[in-house]
Amino acid sequence: MTMIVDRPAGAWRSFILKKFLVGATGAFLCFFLLIHVIGSSLILVGPEAFNHYSHALAQAKLTILIELALLVSFLLHAGLAGYLAGTNRRRRERGYAVQADGAKQAGVASRTMIWHGSLLFAFVVFHLVTLKWGPHYTVTYGGEVMRDLYRLAVESFSRLWVVVFYCASVAALGVHLSHGVPSFFQSLGLASASHPLLRRLGLAYAVFISGGFMLLPVYAYLFLRG
Repeated sequence: MTMIVDRPAGAWRSFILKKFLVGATGAFLCFFLLIHVIGSSLILVGPEAFNHYSHALAQAKLTILIELALLVSFLLHAGLAGYLAGTNRRRRERGYAVQADGAKQAGVASRTMIWHGSLLFAFVVFHLVTLKWGPHYTVTYGGEVMRDLYRLAVESFSRLWVVVFYCASVAALGVHLSHGVPSFFQSLGLASASHPLLRRLGLAYAVFISGGFMLLPVYAYLFLRG
């Protein structure tokens, strides 16, 4: 953990506000990831269940607002987190901050947030281009025509390099979450990010989310490709 000293009151309040926004947007994105991994796991059930789920999302009236909220949250989270990381790094270099020792010292996940955050940004762009904006296949169930997103996902995950990139990206997501979940509680002033219970919570959530997302391309590559 980095301790900032000699910061003017106004700048300190601005710093705290930015940390709060990083935590709040991160919490919203974490909730979305939980819903998304559960819904995406329907690919294990079969094409009809998966396509009905994706069709229901596409037809929902609030979908556009939710997507806009996700975009704003993602950009705010990434931009402010990068700004805060850069600010802390520059202050350390100028001697305005000291690095704590022992249990309070920043872990690997914290020190590499900017790197796996950048990988995640590239992954989100790739995910949108290949799946959301990819080829538009259609399928009919009970007389209702809908997009065959199941076919598109299976096609995408039939390529080994896509599976490897996808798994590497969600592994980076797991590292990001293992640090980000405890840090959210610290940003709100509720508890220290180093609290053992919060660290275990962050790790459990990270394993569930990243493991769930990894399972999908691996399963598709091994059992669904033609």
